Amino acid sequence: MSIDLEYYAKNIEAWYQNDDFYELRTRYDFCKILSLAKLSGEQFNIILKKLKNFFMEEDIMTMIKVIKVNLGTDISDVLLILDAFAAFLQLPLFTDMKKLIQCDYEMNLLHQCRKTEEDFFKIYKILEYAAQEGDENTLKQSIEEGYCRVKNSFGDNIIISAADNGNLALVQALKHNGAKIRDTNNFNNTVLHKFCENGNLEGVKYALKYIDVNSKTTEDWTPLHFAAANDHADICELLLQQKDIEKNHENNRKETPLALAISRNNKKAIEVLKRDQNNATTMSSPRKPIRVMRKRILRPGDEWF
Repeated sequence: MSIDLEYYAKNIEAWYQNDDFYELRTRYDFCKILSLAKLSGEQFNIILKKLKNFFMEEDIMTMIKVIKVNLGTDISDVLLILDAFAAFLQLPLFTDMKKLIQCDYEMNLLHQCRKTEEDFFKIYKILEYAAQEGDENTLKQSIEEGYCRVKNSFGDNIIISAADNGNLALVQALKHNGAKIRDTNNFNNTVLHKFCENGNLEGVKYALKYIDVNSKTTEDWTPLHFAAANDHADICELLLQQKDIEKNHENNRKETPLALAISRNNKKAIEVLKRDQNNATTMSSPRKPIRVMRKRILRPGDEWF
Protein backbone atom coordinates (compact mmCIF):
# COMPACT_ATOMS: atom_id res chain seq x y z
CA MET A 1 0.00 0.00 0.00
CA SER A 2 1.56 3.27 -1.15
CA ILE A 3 1.65 6.29 1.14
CA ASP A 4 0.53 9.65 -0.20
CA LEU A 5 3.50 11.67 1.03
CA GLU A 6 2.35 14.74 -0.88
CA TYR A 7 -0.86 14.73 1.19
CA TYR A 8 1.14 14.86 4.42
CA ALA A 9 3.31 17.64 3.03
CA LYS A 10 0.20 19.73 2.44
CA ASN A 11 -1.41 18.80 5.78
CA ILE A 12 1.29 19.27 8.40
CA GLU A 13 -1.28 19.96 11.15
CA ALA A 14 -2.64 16.42 10.76
CA TRP A 15 0.53 14.71 12.01
CA TYR A 16 3.35 16.94 13.25
CA GLN A 17 2.51 16.46 16.96
CA ASN A 18 1.64 12.76 16.66
CA ASP A 19 4.35 10.41 17.97
CA ASP A 20 2.83 7.41 16.18
CA PHE A 21 3.34 9.10 12.81
CA TYR A 22 7.07 9.56 13.46
CA GLU A 23 7.46 5.96 14.55
CA LEU A 24 5.90 4.63 11.34
CA ARG A 25 7.83 6.80 8.86
CA THR A 26 11.29 6.25 7.38
CA ARG A 27 14.06 8.73 6.71
CA TYR A 28 13.07 8.69 3.03
CA ASP A 29 9.44 9.45 3.93
CA PHE A 30 10.40 12.47 5.98
CA CYS A 31 12.86 13.79 3.44
CA LYS A 32 10.14 13.62 0.79
CA ILE A 33 7.44 15.17 3.00
CA LEU A 34 9.66 17.98 4.29
CA SER A 35 11.02 18.80 0.83
CA LEU A 36 7.47 19.39 -0.40
CA ALA A 37 6.21 21.22 2.71
CA LYS A 38 6.59 24.79 3.91
CA LEU A 39 6.71 24.95 7.70
CA SER A 40 5.95 27.65 10.21
CA GLY A 41 8.52 28.37 12.90
CA GLU A 42 6.36 26.59 15.47
CA GLN A 43 6.01 23.51 13.25
CA PHE A 44 9.76 23.41 12.61
CA ASN A 45 10.42 23.65 16.35
CA ILE A 46 8.10 20.74 17.20
CA ILE A 47 9.14 18.54 14.28
CA LEU A 48 12.85 18.87 15.06
CA LYS A 49 12.25 17.95 18.70
CA LYS A 50 10.14 14.95 17.68
CA LEU A 51 12.64 13.71 15.10
CA LYS A 52 15.32 13.69 17.78
CA ASN A 53 13.32 11.02 19.64
CA PHE A 54 13.02 8.67 16.64
CA PHE A 55 16.06 9.16 14.36
CA MET A 56 19.83 9.30 14.48
CA GLU A 57 21.48 12.71 14.33
CA GLU A 58 22.98 11.95 10.92
CA ASP A 59 19.52 11.18 9.50
CA ILE A 60 18.06 14.35 11.00
CA MET A 61 20.79 16.50 9.45
CA THR A 62 19.86 15.01 6.06
CA MET A 63 16.22 16.00 6.65
CA ILE A 64 17.12 19.51 7.80
CA LYS A 65 18.86 20.18 4.48
CA VAL A 66 15.56 19.90 2.58
CA ILE A 67 13.34 21.80 5.06
CA LYS A 68 11.78 25.08 3.95
CA VAL A 69 10.38 27.50 6.54
CA ASN A 70 7.92 30.30 5.86
CA LEU A 71 9.44 33.04 8.00
CA GLY A 72 7.19 35.88 6.86
CA THR A 73 7.60 39.04 8.93
CA ASP A 74 7.03 37.53 12.38
CA ILE A 75 10.23 37.51 14.43
CA SER A 76 8.75 34.85 16.72
CA ASP A 77 9.28 32.25 13.96
CA VAL A 78 12.99 33.07 13.85
CA LEU A 79 13.20 32.78 17.64
CA LEU A 80 11.48 29.39 17.56
CA ILE A 81 13.93 28.11 14.94
CA LEU A 82 16.92 29.29 16.96
CA ASP A 83 15.40 27.67 20.04
CA ALA A 84 15.02 24.38 18.16
CA PHE A 85 18.63 24.41 16.95
CA ALA A 86 19.88 25.30 20.44
CA ALA A 87 18.07 22.26 21.88
CA PHE A 88 19.07 19.92 19.04
CA LEU A 89 22.75 20.84 18.72
CA GLN A 90 23.28 21.72 22.40
CA LEU A 91 25.15 24.85 21.39
CA PRO A 92 24.91 27.95 23.66
CA LEU A 93 25.66 30.06 20.57
CA PHE A 94 22.08 29.66 19.31
CA THR A 95 20.65 30.57 22.72
CA ASP A 96 22.80 33.71 22.82
CA MET A 97 21.73 34.63 19.29
CA LYS A 98 18.09 34.20 20.27
CA LYS A 99 18.46 36.46 23.32
CA LEU A 100 20.22 39.15 21.29
CA ILE A 101 17.63 39.16 18.50
CA GLN A 102 14.74 38.97 20.96
CA CYS A 103 15.99 41.91 23.04
CA ASP A 104 16.60 44.03 19.94
CA TYR A 105 13.15 43.20 18.57
CA GLU A 106 11.31 43.90 21.82
CA MET A 107 13.18 47.14 22.46
CA ASN A 108 12.24 48.26 18.93
CA LEU A 109 8.62 47.56 19.82
CA LEU A 110 8.97 49.52 23.06
CA HIS A 111 10.55 52.46 21.27
CA GLN A 112 7.46 52.61 19.07
CA CYS A 113 5.35 53.13 22.21
CA ARG A 114 4.75 56.51 23.76
CA LYS A 115 5.36 56.72 27.50
CA THR A 116 1.74 57.66 28.06
CA GLU A 117 -1.45 56.13 29.42
CA GLU A 118 -2.64 55.41 25.86
CA ASP A 119 0.22 52.97 25.21
CA PHE A 120 0.29 51.46 28.70
CA PHE A 121 -1.30 48.15 27.64
CA LYS A 122 1.15 47.72 24.73
CA ILE A 123 4.10 48.29 27.04
CA TYR A 124 2.68 45.87 29.61
CA LYS A 125 2.24 43.07 27.04
CA ILE A 126 5.78 43.51 25.70
CA LEU A 127 7.28 43.27 29.18
CA GLU A 128 4.98 40.40 30.14
CA TYR A 129 6.25 38.45 27.11
CA ALA A 130 9.86 39.36 27.94
CA ALA A 131 9.42 37.96 31.45
CA GLN A 132 7.86 34.76 30.09
CA GLU A 133 10.84 34.28 27.79
CA GLY A 134 13.39 35.09 30.49
CA ASP A 135 14.57 38.12 28.50
CA GLU A 136 16.23 40.06 31.31
CA ASN A 137 18.07 42.37 28.90
CA THR A 138 14.77 43.84 27.68
CA LEU A 139 13.40 44.11 31.22
CA LYS A 140 16.51 45.85 32.53
CA GLN A 141 16.69 48.25 29.59
CA SER A 142 12.98 49.07 29.80
CA ILE A 143 13.37 49.95 33.48
CA GLU A 144 16.42 52.12 32.78
CA GLU A 145 14.52 53.96 30.03
CA GLY A 146 11.47 54.60 32.21
CA TYR A 147 8.91 52.37 30.49
CA CYS A 148 8.05 50.69 33.80
CA ARG A 149 7.07 54.06 35.27
CA VAL A 150 4.31 54.60 32.71
CA LYS A 151 0.89 54.53 34.42
CA ASN A 152 -2.65 53.57 33.45
CA SER A 153 -5.78 55.55 34.35
CA PHE A 154 -5.72 54.22 37.93
CA GLY A 155 -2.13 55.30 38.43
CA ASP A 156 -0.85 51.72 38.30
CA ASN A 157 2.64 51.42 36.86
CA ILE A 158 3.78 48.15 35.27
CA ILE A 159 4.76 46.37 38.50
CA ILE A 160 1.52 47.28 40.29
CA SER A 161 -0.51 46.26 37.24
CA ALA A 162 1.36 42.93 37.20
CA ALA A 163 0.30 42.31 40.80
CA ASP A 164 -3.25 43.40 39.95
CA ASN A 165 -3.25 40.68 37.26
CA GLY A 166 -1.84 38.13 39.68
CA ASN A 167 1.37 37.85 37.67
CA LEU A 168 3.95 37.11 40.37
CA ALA A 169 6.59 36.05 37.80
CA LEU A 170 6.49 39.48 36.16
CA VAL A 171 6.61 41.27 39.54
CA GLN A 172 9.67 39.22 40.52
CA ALA A 173 11.38 39.73 37.16
CA LEU A 174 10.84 43.50 37.31
CA LYS A 175 12.04 43.73 40.92
CA HIS A 176 15.10 41.60 40.09
CA ASN A 177 16.03 43.97 37.28
CA GLY A 178 15.65 47.20 39.23
CA ALA A 179 11.96 48.17 39.39
CA LYS A 180 10.74 49.69 42.68
CA ILE A 181 8.45 47.22 44.41
CA ARG A 182 7.23 49.73 47.01
CA ASP A 183 5.62 52.03 44.42
CA THR A 184 1.98 53.05 44.95
CA ASN A 185 -0.86 54.10 42.65
CA ASN A 186 -3.37 56.98 42.89
CA PHE A 187 -5.12 55.24 45.79
CA ASN A 188 -1.90 54.35 47.62
CA ASN A 189 -2.29 50.67 46.70
CA THR A 190 0.89 48.61 46.69
CA VAL A 191 1.60 45.24 45.11
CA LEU A 192 0.82 43.75 48.54
CA HIS A 193 -2.71 45.21 48.52
CA LYS A 194 -3.23 43.92 44.98
CA PHE A 195 -2.11 40.38 45.76
CA CYS A 196 -4.32 40.34 48.86
CA GLU A 197 -7.26 41.53 46.77
CA ASN A 198 -6.93 38.92 44.02
CA GLY A 199 -6.02 36.03 46.30
CA ASN A 200 -2.44 35.31 45.21
CA LEU A 201 -1.00 33.68 48.34
CA GLU A 202 2.52 33.26 46.94
CA GLY A 203 2.42 36.87 45.78
CA VAL A 204 1.51 37.99 49.31
CA LYS A 205 4.39 35.97 50.78
CA TYR A 206 6.77 37.62 48.33
CA ALA A 207 5.44 41.15 48.83
CA LEU A 208 5.63 40.91 52.63
CA LYS A 209 9.42 40.73 52.33
CA TYR A 210 9.44 44.34 51.14
CA ILE A 211 6.19 46.05 52.15
CA ASP A 212 4.75 46.89 55.57
CA VAL A 213 1.91 44.56 56.54
CA ASN A 214 0.01 47.61 57.87
CA SER A 215 0.45 49.79 54.76
CA LYS A 216 -2.73 51.78 54.15
CA THR A 217 -4.56 53.06 51.09
CA THR A 218 -6.11 56.51 50.78
CA GLU A 219 -9.30 55.00 52.25
CA ASP A 220 -7.38 53.48 55.17
CA TRP A 221 -7.63 49.90 53.93
CA THR A 222 -4.86 47.59 55.08
CA PRO A 223 -3.87 44.41 53.22
CA LEU A 224 -5.98 42.49 55.76
CA HIS A 225 -9.04 44.56 54.75
CA PHE A 226 -8.58 43.43 51.12
CA ALA A 227 -8.15 39.78 52.06
CA ALA A 228 -11.21 39.86 54.34
CA ALA A 229 -13.35 41.75 51.82
CA ASN A 230 -12.64 39.13 49.14
CA ASP A 231 -12.96 36.07 51.40
CA HIS A 232 -9.36 34.94 51.01
CA ALA A 233 -9.13 32.98 54.25
CA ASP A 234 -5.64 31.61 53.60
CA ILE A 235 -4.27 35.10 53.12
CA CYS A 236 -6.08 36.36 56.22
CA GLU A 237 -4.41 33.57 58.17
CA LEU A 238 -0.97 34.44 56.81
CA LEU A 239 -1.36 38.15 57.55
CA LEU A 240 -2.59 37.49 61.09
CA GLN A 241 0.64 35.58 61.75
CA GLN A 242 2.76 38.62 60.97
CA LYS A 243 4.44 40.41 63.84
CA ASP A 244 3.03 43.87 64.69
CA ILE A 245 -0.03 43.51 62.41
CA GLU A 246 -2.90 45.86 63.26
CA LYS A 247 -5.69 43.28 63.30
CA ASN A 248 -8.53 45.66 64.13
CA HIS A 249 -7.59 48.77 62.21
CA GLU A 250 -10.63 50.73 61.05
CA ASN A 251 -10.88 52.07 57.50
CA ASN A 252 -12.42 55.46 56.69
CA ARG A 253 -15.89 53.94 57.17
CA LYS A 254 -14.96 52.68 60.63
CA GLU A 255 -14.87 49.07 59.45
CA THR A 256 -12.39 46.56 60.82
CA PRO A 257 -11.41 43.63 58.57
CA LEU A 258 -13.78 41.37 60.53
CA ALA A 259 -16.66 43.86 60.24
CA LEU A 260 -16.01 44.12 56.52
CA ALA A 261 -16.07 40.33 56.11
CA ILE A 262 -19.31 40.10 58.10
CA SER A 263 -20.96 42.82 56.00
CA ARG A 264 -20.20 40.76 52.87
CA ASN A 265 -21.04 37.40 54.43
CA ASN A 266 -17.56 36.08 53.67
CA LYS A 267 -17.85 32.95 55.78
CA LYS A 268 -14.32 31.59 55.34
CA ALA A 269 -12.66 34.89 56.23
CA ILE A 270 -15.08 35.39 59.15
CA GLU A 271 -14.13 32.01 60.58
CA VAL A 272 -10.40 32.75 60.45
CA LEU A 273 -10.72 36.28 61.84
CA LYS A 274 -13.07 35.24 64.67
CA ARG A 275 -10.88 32.30 65.62
CA ASP A 276 -7.87 34.60 65.85
CA GLN A 277 -9.89 37.06 67.90
CA ASN A 278 -11.03 34.32 70.29
CA ASN A 279 -7.50 33.01 70.65
CA ALA A 280 -6.26 36.50 71.47
CA THR A 281 -9.01 36.91 74.09
CA THR A 282 -8.14 33.59 75.70
CA MET A 283 -4.44 34.43 75.81
CA SER A 284 -5.06 37.86 77.35
CA SER A 285 -7.59 36.72 80.01
CA PRO A 286 -6.17 36.92 83.59
CA ARG A 287 -5.61 33.51 85.09
CA LYS A 288 -7.16 32.70 88.44
CA PRO A 289 -4.64 31.59 91.08
CA ILE A 290 -4.67 27.86 91.70
CA ARG A 291 -4.76 26.89 95.32
CA VAL A 292 -2.54 23.98 96.18
CA MET A 293 -3.61 21.87 99.17
CA ARG A 294 -0.73 20.33 101.04
CA LYS A 295 -1.21 16.75 102.11
CA ARG A 296 -1.24 16.49 105.90
CA ILE A 297 0.71 13.68 107.45
CA LEU A 298 -1.40 11.90 110.06
CA ARG A 299 0.21 10.77 113.27
CA PRO A 300 -1.16 8.49 116.02
CA GLY A 301 -3.76 10.41 118.01
CA ASP A 302 -4.50 12.98 115.25
CA GLU A 303 -8.11 13.48 114.27
CA TRP A 304 -9.73 14.17 110.88
CA PHE A 305 -11.36 17.59 110.59
